[in-house]
Amino acid sequence: MWRGQVKSEVMNSEESEFLLGSDIGTGSCKTVLADQSGRVIAVAAKEYPTLFPREGHVEQEPEAWYRAFCETTRQVIRDSGLKPASVRAICVVGVTHNPVLLDTTGSVLRPAIHFRIDEA
Repeated sequence: MWRGQVKSEVMNSEESEFLLGSDIGTGSCKTVLADQSGRVIAVAAKEYPTLFPREGHVEQEPEAWYRAFCETTRQVIRDSGLKPASVRAICVVGVTHNPVLLDTTGSVLRPAIHFRIDEA
């Protein structure tokens, strides 16, 4: 359902303002484009891999989160037919507390240590 489906026809008027929301989840990025009344215009999702480098260790590449955000954002804009300038607000959320270690230039040093509970 999240794979780039356009939910309704959109009138691309210069006065229209739209909102973009993106959820950086534990296994994928889900992005939605809506009008100011909350009517969903387009949705997209992109999965990213979870790494298991050794027993009990779970990691993800922060660059994969960023790529997924960029791809889903481009997709909802493209699918809607809207001009990017018509997006008036962007909200990005992520619920977990995954440390991302950076060097002094802001570059990622290693994959993010992922908080994950595996229940039997």
